[in-house]
Amino acid sequence: MPPGELVENALIIGRSLVGNFSHGFALLDQAEDAVGLGLSQRAYAALMLLGQAEQEHIQVLGLLGRLRGHDIDPSPSMLRTAMSAAAELEDWGAVSRLFSELAGSDSPVEALELIGPPDVIDELRTAAVCETDDAGRLTAADADALRLALRAHCARGDSALVVSTLRRMRKLECALTTANYAGLIRLASIGNMSPIRALRTLDLWRSLSSAFEPQLFTILNMVTRLTRSDRELILLAVFATLGSTMLSVMLTAAEGAPRDPFV
Repeated sequence: MPPGELVENALIIGRSLVGNFSHGFALLDQAEDAVGLGLSQRAYAALMLLGQAEQEHIQVLGLLGRLRGHDIDPSPSMLRTAMSAAAELEDWGAVSRLFSELAGSDSPVEALELIGPPDVIDELRTAAVCETDDAGRLTAADADALRLALRAHCARGDSALVVSTLRRMRKLECALTTANYAGLIRLASIGNMSPIRALRTLDLWRSLSSAFEPQLFTILNMVTRLTRSDRELILLAVFATLGSTMLSVMLTAAEGAPRDPFV
């Protein structure tokens, strides 16, 4: 096996072989600088995942810059990992730019960072918003990236991109998190109501379904592990509880009804 592939496989195997992020980075550094090997995207992506797991957020972003220095474009998984690292550092500008690159935007420069005549900025801003209305290269695998992008746009107060991201999330059936709703409410509290108005009932329903789905699956898994007799006992207990509740309600209603004085 070529040395480059050997190093790549070691980094992909991860902690069980290289130990931790520091050892993995030392291995990558020796392979590239001392031996002169050219490592692939997969090697960098694996090391970035290891660094993110160990909360080495700055080093993760540094690896992305190092890869670009080798004139290699980052893979989608690397951009997602870099977005997570930037979000942990609350560098929402970096999150926004990385998301633009992940989505395949031709112009990753955000409108909030432009300097020029107002009419030119408005024209560029309109073009950027129209471009982000389409899901483009994004898939269901980019759900977390969309949620981070929405948080970034909310933190930066860019309501136009917030609305566009909400449309993208709706097309990809991506549920909003509590952090996303907190960002929307924060915008509304300073008088920016357009993102709140862009919400639909479907968005709220997906969020509720996503929140309660794990608990539902846990309950169903517990029920399927029970024996048939145990399931029958549970059903009897449920029906008995419902029956007693209904009877109690009926009795309460009967006692509370006005009595006829002529009876």
